[in-house]
Amino acid sequence: MQSNSPFFFEALTAVFLILTWLGFATATARLEKVNSPIASGEMQVALPRFMQVLLAGGDRYLATNITVFRALTASTENLQPDRFVIQAKVQRDAAWLNPYHEDNYYLAAAGLSWNQQLDAAQEILLSASNARTFDMLPPFFYAFNLYYFRHDPSGGAEWLKVAASHSPSENERLSLNRIAANWLVKGHDRHQALKMLEALAAQSRYGSLRRQILQRAERVKHLIMLDEAINSYRQRHQRPPETLEALVTHHILNQLPTDPMGEGYTLDSQGQAQIRTPQAK
Repeated sequence: MQSNSPFFFEALTAVFLILTWLGFATATARLEKVNSPIASGEMQVALPRFMQVLLAGGDRYLATNITVFRALTASTENLQPDRFVIQAKVQRDAAWLNPYHEDNYYLAAAGLSWNQQLDAAQEILLSASNARTFDMLPPFFYAFNLYYFRHDPSGGAEWLKVAASHSPSENERLSLNRIAANWLVKGHDRHQALKMLEALAAQSRYGSLRRQILQRAERVKHLIMLDEAINSYRQRHQRPPETLEALVTHHILNQLPTDPMGEGYTLDSQGQAQIRTPQAK
């Protein structure tokens, strides 16, 4: 029998498949004996980019769709900080594979920005802003993150102007430039942030993301309420409160608000109300 006959290659292929199946069966049997935690729909692992493309048959756009679908279907409620690190890596990969992808930048703005992955969100939004010059939302979200998280109203105003340049609507361009001017004059304002969050929730296409954004809006409402109570305390006592509980003790508030995200509120070193920083578990 010649080694280059069709029968030889068919036999060689059959042997390879049998050995592969045996290896898979052995590994599966061993894994069944391991007491591993049940997957919860969270992000468990980020595959290397080349492997993502390989598994998608060499199609980088299909690989992006699969990657974004993972991020979209992952449960982000009560997600541990280390899982958000993985999700940020997954979405960064998606932006590298296809910066045009609309859902990827939207998920980054609505999810990563609010879960200690602001740098990743800004990287994704910047890629989308550069790629989607017809779309005002990526630079708009980038601007909002600078304004709200970085407390950089002047930087945010510059990016609102970029968002205006991306919009085909004259009314939108006027509105964005008006907001940019307002940011430059008034600086960071939680009332303005609340309005923008409520507008973002209203246009969200996904119910789960809309709920998350509305939870963040509720947080801002609580912070505004605490700001007003702290100002009342300052006027009454000529000094800031040492703790938020003092607002209840001195009958300025009946009770402290409950954080919808479960992290709670605290006072910073300047006596301003802030969200407690979550600790990785």
